[in-house]
Amino acid sequence: MANLLLTLLLLSSTERIQYRAYKAAPIIWEESVAAGIDPYLVAAVAWNESRLSPTAKSKTSDCGIMQVNTRWSPYTCKQLLNVRTCVKAGIRALLYWQKRFSKREPNYQWTCHYNSGNKCGPRSLRYARKVRRTRKLLLRKRMFSI
Repeated sequence: MANLLLTLLLLSSTERIQYRAYKAAPIIWEESVAAGIDPYLVAAVAWNESRLSPTAKSKTSDCGIMQVNTRWSPYTCKQLLNVRTCVKAGIRALLYWQKRFSKREPNYQWTCHYNSGNKCGPRSLRYARKVRRTRKLLLRKRMFSI
């Protein structure tokens, strides 16, 4: 868990984002390990979705650190502003898409579905590549943050 926190701090360019990383990293780690999913993947999604902002909201009714869509979540936007609740909901969605598409779409390409739903267009595939690159960066920097 300390590695994830230090790695996210290395990515952070401002004190505000460093503070978010300090608050979010332990929750991301705990919930990811409990659910059996790669914590660095979850952190990469959170980074690309909101830059770890727990109060992030979009025009398409996505809320919280993981930008979970309230139409497909049992939670309200207000509930998703709680970091732990949002991370759990985001992990639940990631596991759904992983189970559904990971055999057909290797290399984390299936993460495009987290962003777009059933069909992945060019924009969603760019998102998936971005998540994959961020995850690789987090893993690479992890070695130097011990």
